[in-house]
Amino acid sequence: MSEFYDPGRNPGSGKEYFFHDDEFNERAVAELGEASGEAIEPEEENFKFVGTLAKAALISILGTILIFQAALPRKIIIPDPVRAAIGLGTHPHTHTNEWVVDREPTCGEPGLEYTLCTECGERAEEREIAANGHTVSEEWVVEKETSCEVPGLEVRRCTVCNEICESREIPALEHKPKDEWETEKEATCTEPGEEVIKCELCGQAVETREIEPAGHKYPNRWTVRQEATCTRKGIEFRKCTVCDEEETRDIDMVDHKYSNWTVREESTCAKKGTEFRKCSVCGAEETRDIDMVDHKFSSWTVREASTCTKKGTEYRKCTVCGTEETREIALKEHTPVTKTTKEATCTSEGIQTTTCSVCGKELGTTAIAKKAHTRTTEITKEATCTETGTQTTKCSVCGEVLGTTTLAELGHNYETREERAATCEVDGFRYEVCTRCGASRQTSIPATDHYFVVYASNPYSVVCARCELTPEELGGEITDDEEWDEETQEWVGVEYVYLNGKYYSVNYVKD
Repeated sequence: MSEFYDPGRNPGSGKEYFFHDDEFNERAVAELGEASGEAIEPEEENFKFVGTLAKAALISILGTILIFQAALPRKIIIPDPVRAAIGLGTHPHTHTNEWVVDREPTCGEPGLEYTLCTECGERAEEREIAANGHTVSEEWVVEKETSCEVPGLEVRRCTVCNEICESREIPALEHKPKDEWETEKEATCTEPGEEVIKCELCGQAVETREIEPAGHKYPNRWTVRQEATCTRKGIEFRKCTVCDEEETRDIDMVDHKYSNWTVREESTCAKKGTEFRKCSVCGAEETRDIDMVDHKFSSWTVREASTCTKKGTEYRKCTVCGTEETREIALKEHTPVTKTTKEATCTSEGIQTTTCSVCGKELGTTAIAKKAHTRTTEITKEATCTETGTQTTKCSVCGEVLGTTTLAELGHNYETREERAATCEVDGFRYEVCTRCGASRQTSIPATDHYFVVYASNPYSVVCARCELTPEELGGEITDDEEWDEETQEWVGVEYVYLNGKYYSVNYVKD
């Protein structure tokens, strides 16, 4: 391909044209004139000399160049391949001492530099530039992320060309199962499904379990496929709403549509009769017996009378067939008589015996209830102030103990013998003695504590209403303060008495 260079690129004045092989720059052709015929073929922005006319076209263009060269100061340089193509021969290269870099060296590949011929502009000499070598980064970079069961990879690259200079394996992670099961395959009506627990890190299934088949979902309503009759069963079906699987079942045969019963043979008191009926649909016949009619018996006649020890008999006969029927006559009732065979006491029951006055048979006995005890009560242990007593009840006839009753403690009956009243700061006491047993006790009466007041008649003096002493006499002091009055909604002044480490409020009272 031809190249168009500015004058400053190479020595010489004006424009310089470099022809490589048989391709020419379109700008050069436009300036030098177009070659006619099939020798020039457009190729994008260039023209290519092809075919048998290429050499002639080149010579023609060179002739044009020589014409323009006479008019304009230009330097025409023709490469050796072109010179050889038109029969001009080659020339010895004269190269400069200035090396031009053609290909910069990389980390792993050497570069290339050359000098140009001062006559033709061709490369006169080439030499290799040594490769730079890699500059390895100190930082490890993850090239392949580690996952569960699969190790990762981290590398250190060249900071210039980014090529991997060193690599090492990152240990594989352990699975981290999720807490919930996920459906991997839905169960169908008949086929089991599958659910899994997946790893939170890689999404791989780490545990699998089967989901039982859901079973068919049949509607509640059946559809009749074949109606039932009185001679054959019917058929009804329903389909699963999920998979259309069909289920069938029999419909019970319907009852025959029988006519009313017709007597075929009348019954008597000695022989059963028969009757029949037919189905109006299929003609099936059904027969049944007619119960024999009752005998027409005469009245019962006593054959042997009964007593209280032996049953009698009676009979009757059918007036139609002469059949005889007998039955027993119930025993007569005994004639009872009752007497006491053992008297009752307060410790045992009596006995009353009943016998038949006709046959002497013992008919039964009846218990006579015990007599009641004759009760008497006495105190067997007196109650005291601190102990319970006992009262016993006995039968005066048989001496049986009928029960005991606990008498409550009497309790002390205290009487005050000595007493000292409590003051504001000193406890009092009361001494008491029981008048029955002499037991004594002493009871403490708590101190009343001070009750400080200001009397309306003397509003400037604080005094204890109980001991009539002032705070100062008791070794205390009066302090002033303020408190919020809810009724007046104002802060009001109040007085307190501080005595023995305690604050007492001051109350305002009338005399």
